[in-house]
Amino acid sequence: MKAPTLTLLMAALAFSAAGVRAADAGGQEGSGAKTEQCIPIMQIDHTKILDDQNVLFYMKNKKIYKNHLPNRCAGLKASDTFKYKTSQSQLCNVDIITVLNRTGGDFMPGPSCGLGLFEPYTPPPKEEKQATQAPYTPDPDED
Repeated sequence: MKAPTLTLLMAALAFSAAGVRAADAGGQEGSGAKTEQCIPIMQIDHTKILDDQNVLFYMKNKKIYKNHLPNRCAGLKASDTFKYKTSQSQLCNVDIITVLNRTGGDFMPGPSCGLGLFEPYTPPPKEEKQATQAPYTPDPDED
């Protein structure tokens, strides 16, 4: 092998290995956002279910994490509530949530679904309310 070819091959392998290390560390290559495998349960303020595969976790320190479940969790959005059980002080991407279906004044467990990684989330900017003009109505006294 010629020296320039060997150098190019070594550089490509080093770049590839760096990408694997970044992925193993939980980072998202290119986005600058660092995903987390776990978040502390005591820091969770509340959650918001976006759909059957995405949940926002609002933290007490004002951070927001979006959890994109690896698979669709049937009925999650419709029930709008879930529970989790863990023996740790953290909620992690290996943990399971269970959909809670309302039945009268009680809850019945529904499907259980695995969590994904916790990705820092920034809500989109609120759209400015556009001033709407009322249609022109002529004044009857006007001639």
